[in-house]
Amino acid sequence: INILRKLDFIFSNKKIFNNYFDIYKPDLVFSTDIFLDEDVTLMREAIKRNIFTMGMVRSWDNAISKGICRIIPNKIVVHNEIISGEMEEIHKIEKDRIFISGIPHCDFLFNFKPISRESFFKQLPLDSKKRLILFSPAGEKFTNIDEQIITILKDAINNKKFVDDVQFLIRCHPTNYISQDKIFSSDDFVVERPGVAIKGGDYKRRELGWDDYIHLADSLYHSDVIINVLSTIGIEAAIFNKPQIIIGFDGYEKRDYYSSIKRFHDDDHMSKFLKTGVAKIAKSPKELIDFINIYLSNPNLDESARKIAVKEQCWDIKGESVNKLVNYLKGFLN
Repeated sequence: INILRKLDFIFSNKKIFNNYFDIYKPDLVFSTDIFLDEDVTLMREAIKRNIFTMGMVRSWDNAISKGICRIIPNKIVVHNEIISGEMEEIHKIEKDRIFISGIPHCDFLFNFKPISRESFFKQLPLDSKKRLILFSPAGEKFTNIDEQIITILKDAINNKKFVDDVQFLIRCHPTNYISQDKIFSSDDFVVERPGVAIKGGDYKRRELGWDDYIHLADSLYHSDVIINVLSTIGIEAAIFNKPQIIIGFDGYEKRDYYSSIKRFHDDDHMSKFLKTGVAKIAKSPKELIDFINIYLSNPNLDESARKIAVKEQCWDIKGESVNKLVNYLKGFLN
């Protein structure tokens, strides 16, 4: 790994940030994503100029899914002990370089003050007297079964298979969505694609604003059950102590393992998360409906497992991650 890093350092000689260093003369360079090409280029220039560098592992799967960590800053910020261990074992980073901060963008969820139920449901619009189930589809990047899952849920409503009156909020991933001609809103189904597209960008060039994140928090708070496939929304749902179900089957189809949605649940970050018991894994349409009914009847079921998952992912730093990180940065600047 070290040989590859040295070769990368020598032959990757982009100078796109030189002017910024010359103008601003920074004392410290902080990268929010140490696996991103642009951030690697930025940190490389800082290291050449003997400027102190600090970089963050942005998300729970980056240490195992983004290839080799190409450059090693002076200090690396991670969310929890799980990622810290992955950076040590896989990327051969010394433990004393690693700082555990918790998840900064989750801070406000621990003390979140939602809008009223009536106001929230009026926004969607849905019926505040019915139970709400939020479904986070996998998106077309991973699978084409999302439409089938939605059809299964619609059929269950039509055939009165739920123990209570329910409705669904389908919240697509901002950059990995289902084609609009495949799903559409109806009386008991509202489809949302959050964020704003950046003009001239590709499908991934889409930004979430602060209002989008507040709306997500309101959506989780007012939902009775969360259905998920492989998204970090599972962590946020656990913070709100919401029962959650993971889709572990391929709609109406029977697929081999390597073309099945189930293979993603064996990724290291997902398997560690699921081992806590934070969610029930539905392996058939019947189990999906059964688990929804179980959680609607007993929302406190698996609450202790959800607390374990939050502690593992957020490192028991509830709402203080940003302050912890800022103080850590100040220490080096001082």
